[in-house]
Amino acid sequence: MRPARSESMSNDVADYVGLIRAFTSGKISARRFEEQYMAMFKAATRHFPEPIYEILNDLFLDCDEYVADPDLRDEDDLDDQQLHERATQALTKLETGPTTN
Repeated sequence: MRPARSESMSNDVADYVGLIRAFTSGKISARRFEEQYMAMFKAATRHFPEPIYEILNDLFLDCDEYVADPDLRDEDDLDDQQLHERATQALTKLETGPTTN
C-alpha cells in the first residue's frame, strides 16, 4: 500500500475507521485490534493519499510496537492503554481530515 497523490477518502478508509472505532469504544480488545489491523494493513492493495496513508501507517507502526503480555513488554513497547490512545488520535485525524502534524 502506497500513497497516491489525489484521491478522495474512500470506503476502504471507512473499513479502517470501523475497526478503530470498535477498539476505541471497547467492543474489541487491544490484542484483537492489533491482530486485525495488522492483517488489514498488510493485505491492503488500495493506494491512499499521502496524509491518509501516513495516519494509517503510523497506527500500523504503533500496532507493531504493542506487546500484550506485560511480562514481555519493555520500555519501548506499547501497552493496551497506549495503543488505545494512539488509535484514538488516529481516529480523530481520519474523521476530521488530516492536517499538518
